[in-house]
Amino acid sequence: MRIAVWGGGSLGLLWTARLASLFPETVLLVRTQEQRDWIRRRGILLTHPSGEKERISAKVRWVGEVDEPFDCLFIMVKQRDLRDVAKRLAAFSRLPAWVVLWQNGLGQDEPFASVLPREALCGAVTTEGALREGPGEVRHTGEGMTWIGPFSAEPVRPGIGAEIVEKLKNAGVRIEWENQILRRIWEKVAVNCAINPLTALLRIPNGGLLHSDDARFLIKSVVEETVSVARAEGMELEAETLLRRTMEICRKTAANRSSMLQDVERGRPTEIDWINGEVVRRGKRAGIATPVNQVLLRLIHLLEMRRDPDGGPSDGSATA
Repeated sequence: MRIAVWGGGSLGLLWTARLASLFPETVLLVRTQEQRDWIRRRGILLTHPSGEKERISAKVRWVGEVDEPFDCLFIMVKQRDLRDVAKRLAAFSRLPAWVVLWQNGLGQDEPFASVLPREALCGAVTTEGALREGPGEVRHTGEGMTWIGPFSAEPVRPGIGAEIVEKLKNAGVRIEWENQILRRIWEKVAVNCAINPLTALLRIPNGGLLHSDDARFLIKSVVEETVSVARAEGMELEAETLLRRTMEICRKTAANRSSMLQDVERGRPTEIDWINGEVVRRGKRAGIATPVNQVLLRLIHLLEMRRDPDGGPSDGSATA
């Protein structure tokens, strides 16, 4: 079976290392020729949670030189890059049977609507932690759970997707096939809507949110707004359950710096438009007020304008 992982970031490196040992034809697709050449020379250096280091040989290609058939494609790039990926994918001589999207926000399937049949699209939700330490170096910072499942509301025969999941499970990876992946995505978005922008604005690790009544008030408000919008889209989520989960994640990952905080610290555009921004957009469409999400969205946009004074937010369509 030919599997490709599109994206040489922390999760892309981690999952390529895992897949390469089970599926020898696994290929990592990277954005730059420099990263391709580095990994070709040295392989992927994986540091396990125990501190043990393992060097893994992996096939790697630059995305600009790829036009070959794959059975399954894991897309592990930032959500802002998905339209470019979809455009490149449309030019492939043969499309993959399964495409799995690993992004943090909502609407990640939309750029592929005109490229792939709905039943070929899967989503992934993971609580795994990983940190890229070099072009081919990744530290597995925390073991977690991963779910993969179809976006389609209609029953989909698991096929290749379930086969990959089963092999990974047998190898000790905590992963499950999930027929309600949209619910999992919404649950993660509710948590991300609270933790990501607040930690980025305050420049604190996740655990810092536990020590302030004001932070807890904002977390509660964000989660409640997000749940209201999710329910308008047919997702029966419970605000109290997700609030408890959010606080528990802050406790368990107290020392972690959220991905949005890392983006802000490094002067990179954030994914705010696909997290809080999507909640604001969908809330407006459903006639549901989302004032706290909207304020957080605008504040992060202001931080991004400091990075790029002339450019404004990364996607103006997110402004309500």
